[in-house]
Amino acid sequence: MLAAHPGPDVARTIGVCSVLLGDRPVSSEDAADVLVDPGTTVEFLPPFAGG
Repeated sequence: MLAAHPGPDVARTIGVCSVLLGDRPVSSEDAADVLVDPGTTVEFLPPFAGG
């Protein structure tokens, strides 16, 4: 995805997002240990405030 959107903006945004594989958060896992199976939903959730 980052190759399709060169420049610092997307990389900076993805860097602060929480990442979910299906319903499992993986942001705190080592990226080398995370496997994405075909058909798995990947979500990038930007920081937000609720209330």
